[in-house]
Amino acid sequence: MKNSNNLSDAIARVNNAQKIKKQYVIVKYSQLIITIFRLLLKLGYIEKVQKIIYKKNISLLKIYLKYESKIYNSVIKEFKIISKPGRRIFMKYNKIKRFYNGLGTIIISSSKGVITDYYAIENKVGGELLCKII
Repeated sequence: MKNSNNLSDAIARVNNAQKIKKQYVIVKYSQLIITIFRLLLKLGYIEKVQKIIYKKNISLLKIYLKYESKIYNSVIKEFKIISKPGRRIFMKYNKIKRFYNGLGTIIISSSKGVITDYYAIENKVGGELLCKII
């Protein structure tokens, strides 16, 4: 069966890998997914993102997860999808609320690209709410 939503699959794989304390996780490659995980890398939620060419036309992403040093708890506490294929959620910039009073981040797909909630409010840009992360 073909997976129609690669983003929700990638988020589920990351959540499952963190529960069993894996060092890295491999997900399907897409332009949206690499953009989101590069943004998470920039925000400090993950260690490294690496593109792997599996066969001639198949690319994968290897995402190295980040853990707190002594306790070995994951840096990502909650990682959930907001917009689903059956129900897309769009918001204007003035309707976007800060997630956990600024401790969490909402990833938004807008006309400016894939951005965070902070950037969207600051630059007055709305868009589709993709996922939330603490």
